[in-house]
Amino acid sequence: MALKLREAHGRATLTLGPTTMAWDSDSHFRFTSEVFSFASHCIPPFPFGKSTIERCVADGDENIILNPQFEDGLNSWSGRGCKILVHDSMGDGKILPLSGKFFASATEREQSWNGIQQEITGRIHRKLGYQVTAVIRIFGNNVVSADVRVTLWVQTPNLREQYISIANLQAKDKDWVQLQGKFLLNGVPSRVVIYFEGPPPGTDILIDSLVVKHAAKVPPSPPPVIKNASYGVNIVENSNLSDGLKGWFPLAIGPQIVNVALGVDSQWVNGGQVEANDVRWHEIGGSFRIEKQPSKVMVYIQGPSGVNLMVAGLQIFPVDRQARFKHLKRQTDKIRKRDVVLKFSGSEAGNLLGTCVKVRQTHNSFPLGSCINRTNIDNEDFVDFFVKNFNWSVFGNELKWPWTEPQEGNFNYKDADELLDLCKIHNIEARGHCIFWEVEYTIQSWVRSLSKNDLMKSVRNRLTGLLTRYKEKFRHYDVNNEMLHGSFYQDRIGKDTRPYMFKTAHQLDPSATLFVNDYHIEDGCDSRSSPEKYT
Repeated sequence: MALKLREAHGRATLTLGPTTMAWDSDSHFRFTSEVFSFASHCIPPFPFGKSTIERCVADGDENIILNPQFEDGLNSWSGRGCKILVHDSMGDGKILPLSGKFFASATEREQSWNGIQQEITGRIHRKLGYQVTAVIRIFGNNVVSADVRVTLWVQTPNLREQYISIANLQAKDKDWVQLQGKFLLNGVPSRVVIYFEGPPPGTDILIDSLVVKHAAKVPPSPPPVIKNASYGVNIVENSNLSDGLKGWFPLAIGPQIVNVALGVDSQWVNGGQVEANDVRWHEIGGSFRIEKQPSKVMVYIQGPSGVNLMVAGLQIFPVDRQARFKHLKRQTDKIRKRDVVLKFSGSEAGNLLGTCVKVRQTHNSFPLGSCINRTNIDNEDFVDFFVKNFNWSVFGNELKWPWTEPQEGNFNYKDADELLDLCKIHNIEARGHCIFWEVEYTIQSWVRSLSKNDLMKSVRNRLTGLLTRYKEKFRHYDVNNEMLHGSFYQDRIGKDTRPYMFKTAHQLDPSATLFVNDYHIEDGCDSRSSPEKYT
């Protein structure tokens, strides 16, 4: 996508119908844009009515949940740290069942994780996807809206516990709402329990019905129509405004950040952003990918309210994956390969003319890595693919401070140790992610509650404990994660905190290379990660 903008009021919008844009799960779209100012816009999810909920509940022929609509009372259900009841109405008759004759409530909840649960051990199979559909609402404690989550508790044969978040939704006290999600288990569990949790203590969780059945496979959409395989065809009508404003119309919104974005049915896809001013033209380049055929796509060129927006051009090109891979292969041959000269010596070397020589690569020196989690070890297919295709790894959460010390003095290095053992067996290098994380909401509550002096002491203990335990075992460390997006330690302790973290980490493990790690550095989608923010 290529476009030029100057300050403007509102935003320009282009509608793309399904016949204009076609793609499948393997299709990408790339664009470049020159902009003066943009802004993002969040498209709300489509609401659904009672008929939609009823259809989802009724379509449950393969439901593995026993007594899903509480017609047999509370049989097969139990409370998770709280009391559960079955009702035909509540609130002086204002709350009635939606799809059946009864509903259940999880009441007298004292913790956010308290709720209603059902054990489904023996009714699910590994490596099969399951679709979860629940109809829920909340009641009591003067709470009108609260986050309700459906979670899977899994216990392995060696008594390891795992919590898998399936879905969450802002539930209301006025209406029933539908909660949907999917899950898949790779390992062989000894016990599996599905339960509801989330609202603050004192607020009841109401369950009208729960359906868990095999998830249907979504057929792939047809590939995009590409006229020029080497580049593609611009799918934006009147992209250079040669036909005036045909296909474009204004849509006023409130103040927003500077960006280009797409509204794809009920989802919002960000295409890039920039901090624009009125001195010069600005360019945005980016790409997006859509997983399935949408019914409606809107391209938004957005700007802050109260200014003028001028568009000089817009281009969106579908990317031909085969052509792109051919291009990448040519680049690989050019950059990553070189000629090899074989020299033979000896008394019979002259007789080797015409001899066939076979060369087999046994090791790849080019670093290629993947993120892994402790639960991946239970999936032998994943492990087999991982060790055959990668020579570097980074742990998803298992080395982060909230994981290794969730409560003060309560340490858990077992998961990180087991991942390191896997990497060591297969000669895979490991990257330490991360020692600290600057974004406040990611930090465990006991750390956030510390005084300045106690926090500094805990930071010192974290550095000493982690880097002494794993000295020379991690080739790289992300020392203080996402410093462009957070400043908890710097704000609480002082500006010398970050240099102290890096200097101390180097002193404790000089063999490790230390990194600054952040996101949106290259894609232009985040003004906080723009080069002018680097200090």
